[in-house]
Amino acid sequence: MNAFWENLFTEQGTLWDFHPSDSALIALELFRKNNLNKILIPGVGYGRNAKPFYDAGFENTGIEISKAAIHLAKENQLDFKIHHGSLTDMPFDNDFYEAIFCYATLHLFNKQDRQHILKNCFNQLQKNGLMFFNVVSVDSMINFSGEKTGENSIKLKNSLDVNFYNLNEIESEFKSYNIIKISKIAEPIKHMKNQQALQCFNVICQKN
Repeated sequence: MNAFWENLFTEQGTLWDFHPSDSALIALELFRKNNLNKILIPGVGYGRNAKPFYDAGFENTGIEISKAAIHLAKENQLDFKIHHGSLTDMPFDNDFYEAIFCYATLHLFNKQDRQHILKNCFNQLQKNGLMFFNVVSVDSMINFSGEKTGENSIKLKNSLDVNFYNLNEIESEFKSYNIIKISKIAEPIKHMKNQQALQCFNVICQKN
């Protein structure tokens, strides 16, 4: 997976521009409402979904597997700490965070790794902190082509394995993390015209 993302960001740069996802804007307002300022962003990429938090004065920390993406973030004046490495190697520090935002990343890992990521994210949440995960829905499977490797999973032509979530799978994988809300969202593909929205779920958990 590392080589794929390194090549992608090296060759295509800021391919999604800096238009934040709708989910990032929803999370921004949610965190503001709850006075949460110190946030961890696993799978931060070059920072398009971190930018609204950064611009609003949040204290951001990212995790990113691609050195090229981290360089792009710095090149575009996103001056916050980004740990280099895979989410499977979490934790990268001993800090506790008031909130965690992870966009369209969890579905790129197998079940064992997803559980490792969720557990380590939750472990780094402060008491009453919020964890906001955007995951891709099974309703989007029709938009992807590749070899079916499971009931809700596909190996894409670029060799990435993608797991698509249904409600039962979300409830199963997040059950240990105090789910407070699950909502469907159609994420617009903002960097391309006339593209079908990506069907996703937003999953919000809170640490008591």
